Amino acid sequence: MPKKFLYSLLVFLICGSFASKASAALKNAEEFFLDNGLQVIVIPNHKAPIVKQVVLYKVGRIDEPEGKGGIAHFLEHLMFRGTHKFADGQFEKLIEANGGISNAATSHDYTYYHQFLSVDRLELAMYLEADRMTGLKISDKAFEKEREVVLQERQQRLNTSPTNKFWEKYHRYLWNGSLYGEPVSGTSKEIRSITKEDVLEFYHKYYKPNNAILILSGDIDVETAKELAQKYYGKINSGAIDDRKNNIAEVDDEFLHNESEIISRRKDVKVLRLIGSYILPHYQGNSPSLYSLILLSEYLSESVTSPFYKKMVTDEHLALSSETAFDYLNRGNSMFAVYAYFQESKNLLKIKKMFKETIKETLDRLTEKELQKVKNRLLAGMVYQYDNPATAADITLRWLGAGYSLADIQQFEDNIEKVTLQQVLENTSMLNRVYPVWGMLLPLSEEKNEK
Repeated sequence: MPKKFLYSLLVFLICGSFASKASAALKNAEEFFLDNGLQVIVIPNHKAPIVKQVVLYKVGRIDEPEGKGGIAHFLEHLMFRGTHKFADGQFEKLIEANGGISNAATSHDYTYYHQFLSVDRLELAMYLEADRMTGLKISDKAFEKEREVVLQERQQRLNTSPTNKFWEKYHRYLWNGSLYGEPVSGTSKEIRSITKEDVLEFYHKYYKPNNAILILSGDIDVETAKELAQKYYGKINSGAIDDRKNNIAEVDDEFLHNESEIISRRKDVKVLRLIGSYILPHYQGNSPSLYSLILLSEYLSESVTSPFYKKMVTDEHLALSSETAFDYLNRGNSMFAVYAYFQESKNLLKIKKMFKETIKETLDRLTEKELQKVKNRLLAGMVYQYDNPATAADITLRWLGAGYSLADIQQFEDNIEKVTLQQVLENTSMLNRVYPVWGMLLPLSEEKNEK
């Protein structure tokens, strides 16, 4: 299928008719397991003859050996360097020649590979993906060449924007010893220390069907998925996998007992940044606190009329932009964060104070009627995501990669609807009792005037 046609199908999916329920597509999803332990998720969507395949491995930055940070990401790159059956670079060439799109990504919790293509080319993608699950072949030349690519990628990231170095510094401080504070890429020193033997040992240890999830989203039914999954992945042997719970270093509670801050100053900073993060527990999929905090974040900053934006940007003119985020898709601690982007350092203390005041005011101002509006807005926004097989697969992999189940995803809408005003207010009150960790990116030229 030509790429132009595939892209036009994407437009059709995004702009076409939508389900009356936001999660209708995923409510029809099914899962099954092969005898070798491979978990398979099927998300049928028959609006167009396209499908997305994702193979997710439950291994990421937090599973890496000490001093070898970046192996998972390095391996992700090397997975495109060829197998015993296919030469270096052939994977991507074959997918592109058949009108598909292919890529991969690594996070702290997982690594995944995906292809989006015509459904009549799905078997090709499955054949190629199953082959590199066991057949990776790395020459010394390819290994060293890819090491340079990974090093350059890291340097470009750090050098293209003053904010990137700030975020790394802040996250190390915020996570206080947990590997969630370390960059997924690893440091340059760590990348240089990784050997081909290190990577292959990591590959053979974690790239196994019983440590993987196959997601098929698009024009495919469950019976066909079972047949194809068995055909291409069913004969791959499983293996022993370490208990991953031992790899999650929770943030020490004592670190959270006092408000703290870290400041970075750079002369090339034009837009100042302030972030305040609250480290919270990892919530189970049936926890009312999980959905209450999702709604609280939506209420506080999801539109220009929300409390944070209205107060700091529209009314007081202290910030250029302001928002919140609730990062709960981790296998470890979750994080509730408030952000502000501004231009004058004199506004810093006012913004910090206003953050706290706005959260407290929520206890008095949020009503049942307003909460229902927030629920409606959140669920309506999900319609676009779930009706597209590509984004439906993306949402699914993020939840599953963080240790949640398909049932958790399918029950999301119902769990949001069940949240009461009292539950939201209780969690808002909790934020008032937890100390934030502040991060500030400020201009170097004002260092003498700022404490």
